[in-house]
Formats: sequence, C-alpha cells, structure tokens
Amino acid sequence: MTMKTWLDDNWLKLIAIAFLLGSFGNFPYAYYHLMNWIVAGAALMTAYQARQQVKTSFMWLFIFIAVIFNPITPFNLRNDIWRIADIVVVLLFIISFFFIRPRQIEEIKTLILTKNTLFPGNLNKDSRN
Repeated sequence: MTMKTWLDDNWLKLIAIAFLLGSFGNFPYAYYHLMNWIVAGAALMTAYQARQQVKTSFMWLFIFIAVIFNPITPFNLRNDIWRIADIVVVLLFIISFFFIRPRQIEEIKTLILTKNTLFPGNLNKDSRN
C-alpha cells in the first residue's frame, strides 16, 4: 500500500485527529461544533469500513463514538470529561489505522472476482447442471 492510497483511505480520520487534538486550545463554540461534525463523520466512515471487514466490535465502538460526538443533539458533559473522551477517541482512531484497512479488502475482492486466480474457471457457472 502506497502513502497516497493510505491517505485516500484515512484522510477524514487524520482531520478528525487534528481537530480533537486542537480542542485542547481555547476556541469559540463554532470550532467544537465543526469538530463534532468531523469526528461523527469519521467515526461513521470507520464503522462502515469495519462492517465491510466483518469487525463488528470496531463497528459498534465507532457507532458509539458517532453518537457521543453527534452535532445534532450534542451531549452536555463537563470539560474534563470531554478532554478524556477526546484523548480516548484519538487513540481509537490511531488504533483503527492498524486494524481496519479498507484497501486490503478491496484488493482481496479484486483478486478473487476479477482475476480468478484463486478459483480458475468460470465462477458464474451453475455447478448443479
């Protein structure tokens, strides 16, 4: 996997990490509202990627993150709790780089379905005839 491919797959997670780390500064409320949109979107994207790879624990974990950071009905937590949540979510996004690899599943599908290298012959034939 090249760096460009990796960036294509993970750009939204990287932006979410940058916003989460930036949340330790003193910004207006609009920054945190935008951050919630970005983190919720990145979490949903990661949950979708985990679902494609049948990693249901990661899928539910990132759905939970999307619910916590949802910008439509935000949770009103104390600042110290938000700071802990921000650190934990940054760590989970970093962990997801190693356990959820969207290109890997696409490469396997391409290998099996288009090249027929693992299963020679016509996969579309009905073997019951």
